[in-house]
Amino acid sequence: MNDQQLTAIMVMDMTEIINSVADQLLKKLKDSGGFIETIVYGAGEPKWYPRQRENGGLLEAYDKTDATVAGTTITAEVGEHPDRMTSEPEAFIHGSEYWDITDIRSLLTEIITEGKSGPLFGNGFWRESRDFWQPLLDMLESGEVDIMIETEFTNRGIKFIKG
Repeated sequence: MNDQQLTAIMVMDMTEIINSVADQLLKKLKDSGGFIETIVYGAGEPKWYPRQRENGGLLEAYDKTDATVAGTTITAEVGEHPDRMTSEPEAFIHGSEYWDITDIRSLLTEIITEGKSGPLFGNGFWRESRDFWQPLLDMLESGEVDIMIETEFTNRGIKFIKG
């Protein structure tokens, strides 16, 4: 086997590993018992509109990209797609006719994570920070994601040597 063949095999394995870890992170964010479910939806139920969840709500807005390869760099992302959320300002779903910006889908994550909801409905859980991103950042900082990566290597029979 020459260097090119070895590199091609390694890149294929790494692509699968990165995809698997991105899938795991997305599940931590979105699945039942995940960070959005427990931190955002678990804080309380709105009285003025029905939750949209995975049907035009925050759960539907998050997804991952498949791993891409650029040379020997392999990348996948877990991110937000606000356009997947429903916007019905007249029904207070991801917007309001009583504010300058009637469609707040692109601002919703910031509003939720930083507790920036306005006073239209008074005070309540919706005005508190419900930062569902912080647990993912904590996973990165604590080394939990590193363990996920190491586990994926091991599952594929590849010896993982920490540098």
